[in-house]
Amino acid sequence: MTLLIYILIGIFVLRTLIFIVGVAMELSKDKKIIKPNNLPFVSAIVPARNEEKHIANCIKSISENDYPINKYEIIAINDRSTDSTGEILDSLKEQIPNLQVIHNDNEKAIKNLQGKPGALQLGINSANGEIIMMTDADCIVGKKWIYLNSICYNNPNLGMTAACTNVLNNNFFSSLQSVEWIYLHTMAVAGIGLNAPLSCFGNNISFSKAVLDKIGAYSAVNFSVTEDLAMMMHIFNNGYDIRFLSNFDSTVNTQPNKTFKEYFNQHHRWVIGGLGLGAKAVLYVLTTIAIWLAIILPIFTGDYILSLIAILTRAICDIVLILPTLNRLNRRNLIPYLIPSFLFINFMELLAPFMTLKKNVKWKNQTFKTRKKEI
Repeated sequence: MTLLIYILIGIFVLRTLIFIVGVAMELSKDKKIIKPNNLPFVSAIVPARNEEKHIANCIKSISENDYPINKYEIIAINDRSTDSTGEILDSLKEQIPNLQVIHNDNEKAIKNLQGKPGALQLGINSANGEIIMMTDADCIVGKKWIYLNSICYNNPNLGMTAACTNVLNNNFFSSLQSVEWIYLHTMAVAGIGLNAPLSCFGNNISFSKAVLDKIGAYSAVNFSVTEDLAMMMHIFNNGYDIRFLSNFDSTVNTQPNKTFKEYFNQHHRWVIGGLGLGAKAVLYVLTTIAIWLAIILPIFTGDYILSLIAILTRAICDIVLILPTLNRLNRRNLIPYLIPSFLFINFMELLAPFMTLKKNVKWKNQTFKTRKKEI
């Protein structure tokens, strides 16, 4: 039994080491970026559904980027909002000359695309940019957001970039979410470094418009409740490169979930969408189960010391993995929340298998019915 437990611990340690190597491999690509002589034209797309509280700040943050105003446009899609989002966007056009507003309704809607992917495709169809950048209406982008993503496209085979998102934290619950997002981003960076995409967040991604045109963009992707991951896999499976930026200036700030119900619905959506990773999802789950077995099995034999060793190993591995990312993103203020955050993450890991039993996903006041073959 003791040997088995150490083997299970070793599996998790090996996984952590592989992630660390993957992060290092992805970060090393930053040194190979050649800054272009002529900056490309960029289209920044922002879908918005009932975002009257946030949309103005989001659009203004994009308009304040350190990027020539004649080299980018902002396309905001009012996606069937029932609040004043549309009116706010129309008023912003008077202040921001490179802002285009699209009001998505039943006549403009793309029939085979549900929810956010349909709004995004409307934006892509209207875009003039060589590069398509995307963020969400509740996000604030930094002044170098456009520039740092656009210079990556000197690689002619680059199809997509992703970057990290900071969850704004002003209380204990939002701080737990902040740590969790950075933890997930770290593994996502590693996945790209290892040429095995794991995830991305649709509030901070960009695409080559030429690549999207070649592969059909969202119209060619089966519906998924995680449209960002589905598009990433579509681009990867078509043989194009993907970059994952992990530095402070390429991040965007987003709002936390205010209630556990919102938080649970978000994770339910992630779990259902993540099933599309196939073998990679299975491998991740198995290596997670390994450390859980290493923690639980010794308890049944009364070997509490061995169980404690497994617990400490997991904690050390997770901390070693996330600390460099906290440093790069200037989020060292989150260090005091690491241990409670990891306990929270562990709790959500235990709930994840049960989340797969519920196929209908609720998000942004919409319910999406998913079928296994579509994910």
